[in-house]
Amino acid sequence: MRILIVAGLVAASLVPGVADAQTRHGHHDSHQRYEQRHHRAEQRHRWHAPFRYNRFRAGARIAPAYYGQSYWVNDWARYRVSRPARYERWVRHYDDLLLVDTRRGIVIRAYPGHFRGRW
Repeated sequence: MRILIVAGLVAASLVPGVADAQTRHGHHDSHQRYEQRHHRAEQRHRWHAPFRYNRFRAGARIAPAYYGQSYWVNDWARYRVSRPARYERWVRHYDDLLLVDTRRGIVIRAYPGHFRGRW
C-alpha cells in the first residue's frame, strides 16, 4: 500500500511539469504563428517605389518620376492635410508625404514618416 501511495505522489508531481512544458511550447507556437501572419500583412501594405528612398525637404527639386500620377495622394482629407492649390499635388514617397509644385518640381512641404504605422 505504501509503495502505491509513493508511486502516486511521484506521478502526480511529474504531471504538472509535463503539462507546463506543453503549455509553454504551445504558447511559443501560437505566438510564432501570430508574428508570421502579422509580418505577411505588414509586407502587403508596405510601400515600395521603383527608386531608392531619398529624404526630401522643402525647397528640394525632384525629378518628375518622383511625382508621377501613380504616386498622387488624391484623398488628401483622409490624411488630414490641406487641399493642394493649382499645380500642386500631394505625393507619397515611401512613408513620406510631399506637397510638390508640379510645374517646377519643387517640394513645398514634407511630412517624413507620415504613413508609418497607419495599417
